[in-house]
Amino acid sequence: RHFLLVSAVGAAPRASAFYSRVKGEAEAHIRALPFRAVSLFRPSLLLGDREEARPAEVWAARFMKPFGFAFRGPLAKYHPVEAGMLAEAMVEEARRDLPGVRVLHYPEIRALAAGAPAS
Repeated sequence: RHFLLVSAVGAAPRASAFYSRVKGEAEAHIRALPFRAVSLFRPSLLLGDREEARPAEVWAARFMKPFGFAFRGPLAKYHPVEAGMLAEAMVEEARRDLPGVRVLHYPEIRALAAGAPAS
């Protein structure tokens, strides 16, 4: 009844970047299925421990984390997201179980994780 997908900021079926295009295509396929509710989580950089080495992500996290304050207004969706926060938001979104398709970026993810209503 309710499909929750971790996608990525910038996901679009016609994106020029391969990663964004694949994420966008996956979203399009999920939207086409007969779910009562679909929640598409589009985090920017996911922060947290990983088993595999991802040097580019480690570098990006070190660069972006101290500048989190700068991700305001239209840039808010690019704010890095802690994996634990994303998990909390997904649990809350599943609990609320609102019908329709919802696309959630950092501001909505943060609000859900805090238990506040997400727009």
